Amino acid sequence: MQPPDRLLQLLRQEEGLAKVLPDGSIVPYTDMAGYWTIGYGHRCTRYFGPIDQDGAETILVADAQLAMSEAVRLSPVLAHFQNKLIAVSDFVFNLGSLAYETSHLRKYINAGEWQLAADEFPKWVYAAHKMVEDLIKRRALERQIFLETDNG
Repeated sequence: MQPPDRLLQLLRQEEGLAKVLPDGSIVPYTDMAGYWTIGYGHRCTRYFGPIDQDGAETILVADAQLAMSEAVRLSPVLAHFQNKLIAVSDFVFNLGSLAYETSHLRKYINAGEWQLAADEFPKWVYAAHKMVEDLIKRRALERQIFLETDNG
């Protein structure tokens, strides 16, 4: 499943391309939750890389495909609603499929309770037990996309 451009743009915007050295190489760093990460939010080990911009893009597409496939596996109805799928795929990319699998967000989506589902996004704004401004903004954007009308 090829990720839509809108999802890739959203992930680039929200994840950012971090730890680019002066020579253009991209190396691992620890994210706000303390995980080793490279490129656009790809979890790795401390010793992964370095990679270049093309490598970061390749990994981003693969990670976005995985997030989308996990979102659809856990909530098949999302396959019929592109904006909802984009929003939930970003959520899964950021928090992981286990967080989504055990969430009320998934429960409400699978029940077709769209407004209740949308109201779950703002609850997921903590990293390392601290409320994070960037996550508040990200969840608000996911919620906005989720509520946009699409043909489905």
